[in-house]
Amino acid sequence: MSVHWDTEIDKSERALLKFQHKGKNNSLFNFAYRFRRGKIEQLDSSVVLPIGKNKRFIARWNYSIDESKTIEAIAGFEYKDCCWATRLVARRYVINEEGEVNNGIFFELQLDSLGSLGRNPRRLLKQTILGYSEEF
Repeated sequence: MSVHWDTEIDKSERALLKFQHKGKNNSLFNFAYRFRRGKIEQLDSSVVLPIGKNKRFIARWNYSIDESKTIEAIAGFEYKDCCWATRLVARRYVINEEGEVNNGIFFELQLDSLGSLGRNPRRLLKQTILGYSEEF
């Protein structure tokens, strides 16, 4: 947690609150609140939830409180078998200040020791979800 307090106006100028929980089963939960007076006020949450031994659900939601709209939403699924893995991730995000949105779908088939096919969602997940790692 951090707060930048402006003593002249006796109000916070900036604030950041982050919480992360990593579970014993490799689950992950993140929550953040960001504030900058006159600029932004946002909520950001993400989750990685194991489903059984070899599947995971992944999601992120970044919401602008001051604009009352979603900035970015991600939902995906991962599956790992002994020799291969697959990932399917959908993303919707704001692309400019006018509020236009873009949608994307990432699908990857990863073959152990041979490489992968498709649009790599792992880089996106590592950049947008704090603590995301390739468990399989």
